[in-house]
Amino acid sequence: GCVVASNGLSACNDGGGHGLHVTGSGAARLVVSNCVFRDQTYASQCSGGLNNGGAINATSFARVEIVGSSFVNNGGTYGSGVGTQHAYRNSSGRAVYVKDSPVSLRGCSFLGNRGTAGYIGSIGTKLSGGTVALVGACGGSEIRNCRFLGNANDFVMGGGSQSDYSTYGGGALLLNLTDATQAATVENCTFAWNV
Repeated sequence: GCVVASNGLSACNDGGGHGLHVTGSGAARLVVSNCVFRDQTYASQCSGGLNNGGAINATSFARVEIVGSSFVNNGGTYGSGVGTQHAYRNSSGRAVYVKDSPVSLRGCSFLGNRGTAGYIGSIGTKLSGGTVALVGACGGSEIRNCRFLGNANDFVMGGGSQSDYSTYGGGALLLNLTDATQAATVENCTFAWNV
């Protein structure tokens, strides 16, 4: 196990995953076991900002496994948590963000992760939410025996004339899979006080 705490930044950047930001290829697998990610924060309020996954940002693995781990008080302005990179300029996954990788989340706790998502000015930026965000080819993902308690995703619009809010996510989960043939399983989990 490990403890990853109090990493973050307050400037515009392209990235996220202030606890762990990794990209795989081929048969590569990512395993995170019995770790604590807490107080991973960031602020991104510029047109180029792409902050996905306040604690973990993982892309293009054969599988991502996160077991027996806790994500506490991760978040930031215009997105936080775990996320996966998305074609739009956005901020998704307050704690975990995974793109184009099937995910196994087992026995994990997501407590008090918070972030703000929305349209900023008239820059045409689409921003999203979710404490856990699975985006793209994540079919076959499973979330089992996990707790999502007191996570929040606030939405703001800072002006401009935006019309597409279709990828705005909730306080707990954001699933934006490639197509209707993709599926994810959520089983024996507790969801309470998420907004």
